[in-house]
Amino acid sequence: MAAWGIEWQAEDVGETLGAMFHRARLPFDETSAEAVRAHQDLGSKQSIGMHFGTFQLTTEAIDQPQADLKLALSESGIPENRFVTLQEGETRSFPAD
Repeated sequence: MAAWGIEWQAEDVGETLGAMFHRARLPFDETSAEAVRAHQDLGSKQSIGMHFGTFQLTTEAIDQPQADLKLALSESGIPENRFVTLQEGETRSFPAD
């Protein structure tokens, strides 16, 4: 992952947060901690979590990925406004630097 940020000069990235108890079926979903690590490795200014909470896929709470993201951001010292999640149908504008 770190090589992507260097090779592509990534500044912004959308991240995937998924239900984690189904990893055997969908091994491409990232845990919240992995998504935060990708945010760091890519040198992102802003990340947006997506692909979570639409369907109840596992036995974990449907909002567990968001709770895990909040914890992972706190543990990594990243402000919550640098890696956000949106409600279904929510639109948000992000300023261009």
